[in-house]
Amino acid sequence: MKLRVKYSKMESARFLSHLELMKAMERAFRRARIPLAFSEGFNPHPKISYASALSVGTASRGEYLDIELGTRVDLIAFKNQVNNNLIKGIEILDVKEIKDKVKSLTAIIERAEYTAICPVEKKLTVGELQQLIEDFLGQPEILVNRKSKDKTKEINIKEGIYHLGAEFNDMNLVINYIVASGSKGNVRAGEVYHAIITFSKIKTQGTPTLIREDLYAIKNGSLCTPMGILEG
Repeated sequence: MKLRVKYSKMESARFLSHLELMKAMERAFRRARIPLAFSEGFNPHPKISYASALSVGTASRGEYLDIELGTRVDLIAFKNQVNNNLIKGIEILDVKEIKDKVKSLTAIIERAEYTAICPVEKKLTVGELQQLIEDFLGQPEILVNRKSKDKTKEINIKEGIYHLGAEFNDMNLVINYIVASGSKGNVRAGEVYHAIITFSKIKTQGTPTLIREDLYAIKNGSLCTPMGILEG
């Protein structure tokens, strides 16, 4: 039996690395006595595969994994039992059975939706904020410095931004954006936020809260969640 699981990673759990998340998930499955299926060979491991890794410090309301079990289970019981054994901040939100052969999560994910929230010293009017977004997206290039291991590379992320909107909630600037994610291209959560803050010269207070709202595949030209892919 194969399952697709949607889960959230909030509160202090957002500071877990991807490896730490995997260990926490596997530990919860074992404590919940979930009948995991294992790979063959000298070092068998549970058949669990994850969608794109989340940056440390970024929270999420929409993460996914696929898991293979040795026997059939009740989906509601699976969800409740695992949630009772997960650490604080991680919660299974939905579970669906994978009945047909489908592509892996890493193969189908093409978009990610984020929200960035940060207190500011001074609010803009609705018109000023809208003009700012238009001017930002109207640039010929949107260049950011991307660090990887021991080097920094300047890249253009403009073509990887598919939606960008912003509003003020009291003295908090709330930015929502959908960007490229996955094997075909990737724009990181903080890159869009820092690019627009630098461009606008808005004075912020403290570090932003970054939340991944969901991950998407493309189905018939439209965004579709990994759960939606299973609905045919």
